[in-house]
Amino acid sequence: MTQTIKTLSQRETQLLSTLSSEGKNIFSFEDAFKLLKLSRGHAWKFIHTLVDKGWLRQIEKGKYLIVPLEGIAAGTWSEEAFVIAANLVAPYAVSYWSALNYYGYTEQIPRTIFVSTTKRK
Repeated sequence: MTQTIKTLSQRETQLLSTLSSEGKNIFSFEDAFKLLKLSRGHAWKFIHTLVDKGWLRQIEKGKYLIVPLEGIAAGTWSEEAFVIAANLVAPYAVSYWSALNYYGYTEQIPRTIFVSTTKRK
């Protein structure tokens, strides 16, 4: 699969580097909104332009994942599933087949990561 890598503007580069330097590889729309100092509508369009360019992935409504350079070139990169789970809901526990694999009770790798929580989504 060939993917065209689209360039970043200076402002896009600044946003991604600021979030990365703060350790926010997974961030919320509110995090970006505070840094961009744009109206909500313009900030939303700004973020979705980065999604369209392939520099961000939306993991749920209002939460985004910064795709590293090696991931853009390879086209197959993904953040560790347990890291994403920790950013989606709290409290949480990796459960069912995923937990069995994690603790070495099965060698089969699940295609779906199961997470249990006491909260409703």
